[in-house]
Amino acid sequence: MQNSIKGQVKRYYGGIAKKVSAEFKGSCGCNTSCCGDATNNSHLYTKDFIEGLPDEVVNASLGCANPIRLANPQKGEVLLDLGSGGGIDVFISSKYIGEKGKVYGLDMTDEMLELANKNKQKMGVKDVEFLKGYI
Repeated sequence: MQNSIKGQVKRYYGGIAKKVSAEFKGSCGCNTSCCGDATNNSHLYTKDFIEGLPDEVVNASLGCANPIRLANPQKGEVLLDLGSGGGIDVFISSKYIGEKGKVYGLDMTDEMLELANKNKQKMGVKDVEFLKGYI
């Protein structure tokens, strides 16, 4: 799987997670207006969304949108974030769904899952679970 597309994607995103975990700032490197700067999500997430999140969560974000604005999560819902990476959308969603809800993050990259789970522990959230899998 090393030379397959899946292997290349895993190495790429795993490398970003390692950099973020090592207190470096990640960058999506796609050089498009969609991705922007992975360490500056001001165009995607306003302060009220990312307030209280560890820097590692915000710095590992590689998304091109803010799905929380579109999904409008409500108390008690169960959500699934496909390609959850470091977990920014999972952690933001957990603020909205409350103790009776649950947010799952699915990612194929061991390093991103490790980063997300470390941040889960750091934040002490109980309504979040990260799973390894492929989309």
